[in-house]
Amino acid sequence: MKKSLLVALMVALLATAMPFAALATEAATPVISDDLYAFQAVIDGALYTFPCLYSEFEANGWAFKEKDEAETPLQPQSYGTLYMTKGGIDNRMEMRLDFVNFDIASKPANQCYIGGFSIEKPWSDKVPTPVVMAKGIQTGDSAATREDITAAFGEPTRVYEGSVSDKPYVTMTYSKDTYEDIEFTLNDNKLDGVSLQCLVEPKDMPKAEVSKEVPDYIKEYKVPAELGSDPLSMNVEFAGDLYTLPAPVSAFLANGWKITGTRQDYVAAKDFVVSGITLMRENKSVDLMLYNFADVPVLPENACVSGMPPFGYTSDGYTFSLAGGIKLGSTKDEVMKVFEPIFTRSDKRDEYTTYHAYERGKYSLSISIDNKTNLVTDLDIDTP
Repeated sequence: MKKSLLVALMVALLATAMPFAALATEAATPVISDDLYAFQAVIDGALYTFPCLYSEFEANGWAFKEKDEAETPLQPQSYGTLYMTKGGIDNRMEMRLDFVNFDIASKPANQCYIGGFSIEKPWSDKVPTPVVMAKGIQTGDSAATREDITAAFGEPTRVYEGSVSDKPYVTMTYSKDTYEDIEFTLNDNKLDGVSLQCLVEPKDMPKAEVSKEVPDYIKEYKVPAELGSDPLSMNVEFAGDLYTLPAPVSAFLANGWKITGTRQDYVAAKDFVVSGITLMRENKSVDLMLYNFADVPVLPENACVSGMPPFGYTSDGYTFSLAGGIKLGSTKDEVMKVFEPIFTRSDKRDEYTTYHAYERGKYSLSISIDNKTNLVTDLDIDTP
């Protein structure tokens, strides 16, 4: 009796072995949201919700196309595009990814989020990277058509129609907001390209700790001995004191100014804050732009003043001069004697002409001169 029962049980298990295997396979298939704006995609069988961490792609076998790109620095609140590959010579897949740094400190790409991807029809030396979007819209053998996509998501936000080698192609873009969109590219009415971008900072994302240390470059700052006449010295005179821009906030404090307010509690790495700090001396206040050259966020008092003069400084009776003693009321001849060698362009208006000097990442200078009186009416310098 017991032997018959055991045989019957084994037969029953064998009969149900295939369905159980099928269920196991089905359970392993990623379940993607039907909402296109959930910003999900199944890429080569793995589900991603964007933005996601780089480590998720790494765990699924993706690697940077160039190994040293893993250390590519990204400044705070910025993004950049890098390529990643998967597979060997005979089955190599490739796609373009948007790496984004939501933090307030500089970070290498491999510590950042991935805010989007672009998968296109590959060249002959690569195999297609399979991608499935919401409602089963996919590339590959079961590639969706324009009609399929419209039926799934409605009419797109934008459509572009063109042709390559007499073959028609269509780009259908669905946009939720700025930096939040999905783009489908169809050739001969077959989906073979998908791009997605969602550069929205994740909720409750941990931020880098604000450093309370004084950066080395501030410790090395030296007060200029004289204003001088070198147009590239970045020396300025303000309220009777000399500074070399960018000048540490501490240099202003040493001249009797006091901090009475800041726009925020920190200055992000490699970033600036307009009107970032308010300083007061002799019951008069000025708002100054701050810049942080460090790779970590710092306190406002450990940042630099990068631009001068402050708005409305003349109404408070403060003086401001550039190298060569150029200030409001200086003549055009005096200006040209000092700055003409570095001016890069000029903009002439009915009443005045503005002369500009600029070197990317170093300085931006503008001096406006009245066309009738040939006297300086405005001047501004900013670094970097």
